[in-house]
Amino acid sequence: MFFKILILLILPLFLFSQEEKLEKILAFNTNLGKMMKYQNSGSALKTWIKKVTSNNNTYINLKIYDNNENMLNDYFNKKIDILVFTPYDYVKNIEKFKSITDEYWFMKKDMKYDFHKKYLIVNNNINSLFDLKDKKIAINSANKISKFFLEKKYIEKTKKSAKKILDNIDFLANSSILLKTYFGSYDASVVDSYEYETMLELNPSITKKIKILEESPRIFNNMIIAFGNNSNMENNKLILKDFLLSKDKIEVFNLLKIKTIVPDGKNMNKLDEFYFDYVRLKKTID
Repeated sequence: MFFKILILLILPLFLFSQEEKLEKILAFNTNLGKMMKYQNSGSALKTWIKKVTSNNNTYINLKIYDNNENMLNDYFNKKIDILVFTPYDYVKNIEKFKSITDEYWFMKKDMKYDFHKKYLIVNNNINSLFDLKDKKIAINSANKISKFFLEKKYIEKTKKSAKKILDNIDFLANSSILLKTYFGSYDASVVDSYEYETMLELNPSITKKIKILEESPRIFNNMIIAFGNNSNMENNKLILKDFLLSKDKIEVFNLLKIKTIVPDGKNMNKLDEFYFDYVRLKKTID
């Protein structure tokens, strides 16, 4: 009789636990929000996430941060399960990310390649990195890792500090940096390869005014998705599979201005190598 009563008491709790969804916190900051096309994109993304997770046992709670440092600290303190962030955030906090992250995925903007290059675009009066002295340079403020690329190239080629060059950089919030260089508002800019190649395809005559002075290896991406080691990777992969099969994915890709998501974090090693080589070079001229 005692066991029958015990079963009657426990069974409802067991059934509830089977039906209850596991909550995951997915976070990004307002920099990602600025990359979206629409003012209501946050609401649209929440609606889509609810659709995608409706067929599995996970509830995704979308959290948007205004303060990037607060967001990163919450992830490092395991208050966030899934984080969308920039390569710049990663290289500034490599050891912390490595200590608590199980896997990385990537958001890509180029269907041809999983990763893209950085191009240093200059007007045709500039023929070497030495010529950048006192020149106006533009970099997208949401893509600050471009600064590391420029500084690394400058030190490699000139064997000198890039401080005076970096002081001339304007970090711009808009995405028309390439056009501003083409029309002469800036003497040089660092852009992603797919941006330049798209513009070149649309207007081949741009080479009459601007050119590629330096380029990086094909190791960069726009946004990284990190899964903390307190999250269930198998469940996360099921969510991604549901997403890639979802007819709503195109709408979300348009919101985020991306082409697809690549579930492969192996190339993080190349980003590590790039950054540690940059640090090594900096020490040679400091």
